[in-house]
Amino acid sequence: MNNTALRIENGMSSFELLQAKVSSLEATEKCMSIEEDRRMAAIDAMDRTYNNPSTPRRTRFELSIELPIQREALKNYHNERSRVSAELRGLRTAIDLILTVSNYGGEVTPNNRRMIESILA
Repeated sequence: MNNTALRIENGMSSFELLQAKVSSLEATEKCMSIEEDRRMAAIDAMDRTYNNPSTPRRTRFELSIELPIQREALKNYHNERSRVSAELRGLRTAIDLILTVSNYGGEVTPNNRRMIESILA
């Protein structure tokens, strides 16, 4: 089989669909990274307020409840962003493999196809 045997869907080849998926995930990852940084800054500010000796007791009490909740939410958000990053790395690897195969004779062997499919699974 050669690269022209890749499926065509809605006028786009599978390779073009892969590239579109990578672009979409890159945008998602960038937004998630910005949001994660914003959340970390907010938690740092809350932590500084909590540790400030001039902070009223009621505020410190409220922060003692809110800080663990926000830290757990940040941890979950970070795990989700890591999942998106891992998926993005896998797609980039598949694209690199497809390009390498097409640059060296254009043949997608059954072995290469299985490797690409396992990356995309």
